[in-house]
Amino acid sequence: MNLIFTMKDILTIVLLFVGFLSFSQWTDDFTDGDFTNSPTWSGQTANFEVTPTPEGLHLIAPAVSDTSYLSVTSTSIDNATWEFYVNLDFGTSGSNLARVYLSSNNANLKSSLNGYFVMIGNSNDEISLYRQDGLNKTILIDGVDGFVGGATVTTRIKVTRDNLGNWELLADATGGTTFSSQGTVFDNTYLSSAFAGVHCKYTSTRSTKFYFDDFVVTGIAYVDNVLPFVQSVTAISATEVDVLFSEDMDQVTVETITNYTLDNGIGNPISAILDGANAMLVHLTFGTAFTNNTNYFLTTINVTDLVGNSLTTSIDNFLYFVPDFPIVDDVLITEIMVDPADSVGLIEQEYIEIYNNSTKSFDLNGWTIGDMSSSTVLSTYILAPGEYVLLAKVGWGSAYGIVNQIEANLPSYNNSSDAVVLKSDLGLILDSIFYDLSWYHDSNKESGGWSIERKRLSNQCSDATNWGASVNALGGTPGVVNSVFTTEADISAPIVTNYFIQGDTAIIFEFDETIILNSNFSWTATPNLSLINVQAITQTSIIVTVDQMQIGEIYTATISGVVNCWITPLLDFSFVFGLPDSVVKGDVIINEIMFNPLTGGSDYIEIVNVSDKVLSVENWKFADIDNDTIGNIKTILSTQKLFLPGQYLLFTEDSNAVESDFSIYGIGTFIETDLPTYPNDSATVILIDNNNIVLDQVHYEDDYHFELLSSTDGKSLERLSFNGESNNPDNWHTASELTEWGTPGYLNSQFIDPNANGNISLDPPIFSPDNDGYQDVVTINYEFTNPDNVMDVQIYDSEGRLIRELKDNFFPGTNGFIIWDGINDEGTKAQVGSYVVLISIFDLDGNLTTYKKVVVLAVKL
Repeated sequence: MNLIFTMKDILTIVLLFVGFLSFSQWTDDFTDGDFTNSPTWSGQTANFEVTPTPEGLHLIAPAVSDTSYLSVTSTSIDNATWEFYVNLDFGTSGSNLARVYLSSNNANLKSSLNGYFVMIGNSNDEISLYRQDGLNKTILIDGVDGFVGGATVTTRIKVTRDNLGNWELLADATGGTTFSSQGTVFDNTYLSSAFAGVHCKYTSTRSTKFYFDDFVVTGIAYVDNVLPFVQSVTAISATEVDVLFSEDMDQVTVETITNYTLDNGIGNPISAILDGANAMLVHLTFGTAFTNNTNYFLTTINVTDLVGNSLTTSIDNFLYFVPDFPIVDDVLITEIMVDPADSVGLIEQEYIEIYNNSTKSFDLNGWTIGDMSSSTVLSTYILAPGEYVLLAKVGWGSAYGIVNQIEANLPSYNNSSDAVVLKSDLGLILDSIFYDLSWYHDSNKESGGWSIERKRLSNQCSDATNWGASVNALGGTPGVVNSVFTTEADISAPIVTNYFIQGDTAIIFEFDETIILNSNFSWTATPNLSLINVQAITQTSIIVTVDQMQIGEIYTATISGVVNCWITPLLDFSFVFGLPDSVVKGDVIINEIMFNPLTGGSDYIEIVNVSDKVLSVENWKFADIDNDTIGNIKTILSTQKLFLPGQYLLFTEDSNAVESDFSIYGIGTFIETDLPTYPNDSATVILIDNNNIVLDQVHYEDDYHFELLSSTDGKSLERLSFNGESNNPDNWHTASELTEWGTPGYLNSQFIDPNANGNISLDPPIFSPDNDGYQDVVTINYEFTNPDNVMDVQIYDSEGRLIRELKDNFFPGTNGFIIWDGINDEGTKAQVGSYVVLISIFDLDGNLTTYKKVVVLAVKL
């Protein structure tokens, strides 16, 4: 039956087995000529003899500098008196002096012991009382200096101690019994005694000049019946354990290896050694190494103290733990609660969770967790391999109901964005992240009450691709596996989100996630631009330096050889670019306007680069007319955005809303920006460049829309022709119904390219005004050599009846076009059939020229 004793049990045992006192005395005047009987002295017996003249115990050691001792059993300690005679045939010094031990727990007076002794002589030629603790010596009574300062020493000494611990040291410098006090002291450090004795320290010329005689010792002995117990068991190394007992132990029993057994299959030690300086301490060595961060139980039996009291079977545990040194990514930040407001289930307190991603064990003592401005030091916590630990606010750790938590004065993290930095006690950054609201990937959860969790542990990506809002019903998973945890790798390739020109020799590329450059980076360009250098700027951007680019040249290039932190490579990215040129009026036109979106939709303005230049829309603006002046100016982009020839750009305040409302749109053409507020009935849209030059402006009216529409909500106005006047109502038409009433960032559904054929031409000859985006209008194209003309345009049906007067006294200029959308003057669609378009041209001299053109209005079958 194994017994495990608590401290309470031990105290009970102490009370039950208290020691008791008994009378003890001994004398020795060496008149028998022997020191080995009655009483028996032991130790370095070959170095001592008994002589008749002078009578007593005589040192006869070899003529070398050394120490010699003899000891005798002596248990007197309470109400005790020690009296003895000392003769030294030399003047004392620090190298030649004598000690008489009054009490000792060890017979070997040259080794570690606990007890008291009288020193006769030293550099001050005095007699003093000392206490010895192991190998340390403390003076208790500092005797009178020079008391034994002659060429020889002949003295009789008397020491008394009462039962409380009050000592007095007395001496007669002539060897008689006329004692004078050398001092008194109180000391009850040691309450028992096992031995007394003599100890000589000498040089080679003094090795035979020590004499001792007339020992008379009386007093009461303390008899020890208190059972020893194990105070502590401590792992010293992977194979060594120190056992500390409650008192000095018997060397034979504590050095018997079968008296100790360690669990977990380790068994008995291969050696057990009593410490040479502390008889309470035993060093055990085992043949099998301990496993790190493991609890062991040591069973101890059959060991005794110096008087034979036996230890009751003791089972004591110890933890073997040697903290490993962490390296980067050994420990990961795996969950953060930075905005606990409106919690859905957890307490409303910030917390951080970390995870041991290694096979090592760590002590978190001295590690730090911080943000961009401050950090806090963590306390001791053993973090085992594969273990999570929650770092909770002080006073809130237990509220989470888990044991794997420690409390810390965590920094106050910003809700929208901040850094979380974990460092070792040596200052090494083990993991760091910089989160923002995009890491939630959920607009509903980013407002508070939900933690952000790491998805994967097998790779060390620390960007938004590896994080997401918790999907646990409580709003987080503190201290346990994350709710979004997955072992699947992220195989999505990195994407170039933007690129722009820096100077005339460099291009900067920005990516949607952390990227890594590798030796396989590739660059090709047409016309040729040789690669000079490539390097990373940030975790998500690189700069490519090439030969000098030329204004007016348009380049096509491809890059590859970039991977994300999941080692997924960038797909070959091809792009068109050039040095941004200066912009002038006419290079860019407003091409489509959504001023009355559906509920939940968003206004937008589309522009197109109709020049052959590469432009940049950096610091361009939209505005409107306010009180007959340009006002309500909004800068649409503060950074470079290349605008290539023929390219469309779509500006809106909500890209998602526009994409939801339309199935046909230009991918990669959207730019989110603040727009002026454009009314639904009429307004003027103005485009201004970075030098505050108006590039284009369009005045629109709601009635520019196709007249037969029952509602214009959610329908854009599209420009019909790039060449048409921006403020000519005939150049604007409702987008086709087939495109869901808009083509944001894409070729207009109602786009036409008027082509004059002679002076007057119609295109197409057959049209179908059903707003399906195909031949919805007929274009009346004109081209004159003389600009000074006035034009009338009328539509007649096949019976010669006037059904629509398109233009009356219209000043056409030298070229342009007019459209007919099939609507008559009554506001209804004309019937299917042939129609005559009569164009009358009057010059300044009053000459009339007329043209008759036939067009067919058809319907789609």
